[in-house]
Parts: sequence; structure tokens; C-alpha cells
Amino acid sequence: MSEHDEFAVGKDAMTPPDALRMLARSSFWTVRAAVAGNPSVPLDILRVLAHDDEWYVRADAANNSAAPADLLRELSHDEHYIVRIRVAQNPAVPKDVLEDLKNDKDEDVYNIARGIMG
Repeated sequence: MSEHDEFAVGKDAMTPPDALRMLARSSFWTVRAAVAGNPSVPLDILRVLAHDDEWYVRADAANNSAAPADLLRELSHDEHYIVRIRVAQNPAVPKDVLEDLKNDKDEDVYNIARGIMG
């Protein structure tokens, strides 16, 4: 299967959990990112992908609507500012995490968090 095909399958919410588990081990970060953003990804796999070496993958995990509060809380301290932005933009982010992001060291992160909080 090509990278493009793997990406499409990894992104599809109807993809079976076993297939998502396999795709989560892809050598292509784009495929792992697609799986990380898939709301149907098994939670144990989402937790693994939230620690991926590629910030793109972690950012998609942070943006996943199925990400639990504890994982969003952890990702709110990620070294890459875009991951923290994605946490702030996730509708499921706990208010205390969003409040902390309003004081982030990165201007883009704190402006987005402040804009969401009002």
C-alpha cells in the first residue's frame, strides 16, 4: 500500500481498530498523524502516538476529539508550540488547561487560548 493509501485508511473513522494499530507503526509520519487524528483510534494507540518523535503526529493527537483530559493536560506541556495550540483548540480541553495556556511562553499559544476563553 502506498503512503497516500495508508494515509486515507488511517484517516477514515470507519477503519477497524486492528488496521489502525498496524498503521500507527507506519514509517511515514503522515500516516501516523492521520491515525492520531482519527476519533476511532484505540486509546492505547492514541497515547503512544501522543509521544511520537514527530510534532505533527503529536499535534494531531492533541486535536483528536476523543483525546481524554489527562492526555490533553500532558500535551499542553509539549515542547512544540503547535501541539500546545492544538490542545487549546480541542473542544474537549479542560478549562484549567486552557487557563494555563493563557500564560504560555509562546505568543501564538496564549493569544489563541485567550481568544477561546474570552
